[in-house]
Amino acid sequence: MSISNSSMIHIGGGSTLNNVGRDQINHITHSITAQVVHIHDTTTGTSEGEDYNEFQTIRRGDMYVVKKVVSNEVEDLVWNKTQGGSKRTFLRGERTIHTVEVQGKAAVRFTAVSYGGQDAHKLWKKDFTACSRLQDHTAAQLFGINRSSIPSLIFYNELIPVSHFIPEMMFWGYLSLTFCEVLRRWQWNDNPTLGLSVLELWLDVSTGNLITPGHDQPDLNVSLPLFQDYQNYKFGRPLTASTPTTMDMLKKETALKFFQSHKDRFDYAVVSHAEMLREYVRECPCDKSHPEFTKCVLRLLRPHDLLNRSIYRRIHHGLRFDTVYSRLGMEIARHPSYPDANTMRASRGLVDGKQMEVEGRILTRFTFQPDDSGNGVEVKFASWNNGVFAAQTWLAQASRVFNALPAPVRLEDYFTLSMPAITLESISQKKLPPPPKTLYLFVYPLPYPLTDRGLEIWRNGRTHFWSFDEAGKIEFPEYDWFAECFGVYALAPNIHERVERAHSWSSYVYDALHDWQIARGFNPKTTDFARSLGYPDLEILQGKQEKDKRKKNSFWETTFGSSTAC
Repeated sequence: MSISNSSMIHIGGGSTLNNVGRDQINHITHSITAQVVHIHDTTTGTSEGEDYNEFQTIRRGDMYVVKKVVSNEVEDLVWNKTQGGSKRTFLRGERTIHTVEVQGKAAVRFTAVSYGGQDAHKLWKKDFTACSRLQDHTAAQLFGINRSSIPSLIFYNELIPVSHFIPEMMFWGYLSLTFCEVLRRWQWNDNPTLGLSVLELWLDVSTGNLITPGHDQPDLNVSLPLFQDYQNYKFGRPLTASTPTTMDMLKKETALKFFQSHKDRFDYAVVSHAEMLREYVRECPCDKSHPEFTKCVLRLLRPHDLLNRSIYRRIHHGLRFDTVYSRLGMEIARHPSYPDANTMRASRGLVDGKQMEVEGRILTRFTFQPDDSGNGVEVKFASWNNGVFAAQTWLAQASRVFNALPAPVRLEDYFTLSMPAITLESISQKKLPPPPKTLYLFVYPLPYPLTDRGLEIWRNGRTHFWSFDEAGKIEFPEYDWFAECFGVYALAPNIHERVERAHSWSSYVYDALHDWQIARGFNPKTTDFARSLGYPDLEILQGKQEKDKRKKNSFWETTFGSSTAC
């Protein structure tokens, strides 16, 4: 027998050396029974095998499965270096999490993550590489490994993915865990706006702490969805009550009592949390290979009773972005004036946005001032962010609207449309030459009422013009300088549709907001709570709806067929 890559090895004292082959992944176990083993002239360094030796090897037969926690199909993206750069590939398989007990470790529970499927060993190795380098109280700590045909990683303590149990307590449980995680980050001087969403963390049952999982390590470009201004809570006005333990905060009564004890401190966080728990109708298929696909952590956690896909057909038939609709397309409530839909800001090459009247119309005037790069100009409408504001306005007073409806309602049946992002930007990105004198850009407002159809007409119509006249009475003169630079100064309107076209909310969201208003001392049948947060009163359209009911129903049935199809 020979020992490869070795020299000048002397084994004395009647020692024996056995070489035993193991499983199909060709892992070799060297069993040495020796009194003295001398190894000379070796080089030092950390090999893959030495990394494996840093952890206990746990046989499958030594693990007693206490319970299966969760099993998920996975598709992990990896980048492999090639001569031309890098190549993107997907590893596909299945991760299964079990709570286990290990032979010889009485009264102690562990968490085993096992791997199956076509790329099981590659997924295992990828996760091992990440986990083996982590020794931190905020992360799952690796105890042992199993490299058999069903490879596993074994972690200390009983760990449960938050996403596994949070659907049963989605509102207050999710809100509480997010708060506890941000609080922990502040206590450890971490940035609370960076890291994984709490839905991607694990809960250590023995300590009640949230920890980074044994796979999918944090991407520091992902922001926690709430409490991004938590320093105002902690340092501006200290918390008036001690924070309960994480496990206690998972109880609705405890969480509600704790948040309510701080009065208005958490009002906005509660409404913002409610808005984020939206369900949606997608414009594209839910397929990871689709170019428009965007990851949403909540996608797999909510009930699948989403709005009927027939709404797609209705979105392009005049539904308004400022209105709340029923599943049948009935108007329920409307913003008195859509919140600053025509607010614009110059993001590149322009300054001094100012509204002014030009020939009887209110336009927005910008002064041309190229930045250091000189690469074009861009105007952004505030429509997208205002869509969030509009949704929050609805949620903060939905109980009042529901109370005004003549018959019991199914809360999931009501939805709002998702506003697209609207920009006006240079067609060419060439460096802009300086104009001979001050140059102004005049932008026409978005249409009212704001609909998909109206936006399309606006985009295909007159959206802007340039002028040297600050009053906008004389448009760009046709002379040599303008003709030469026209290709550079030409602008095009762009409407960036969101993948999520329509939003609705589950009944538990509305119930939680109703409970919160009562806990805070507000009457949910009024707009008092919404007004306290600066949201405008919605116009309830029930009276108008009853008046036009027959006409409206006739319209929908003529256009889309019988309402029973919905």
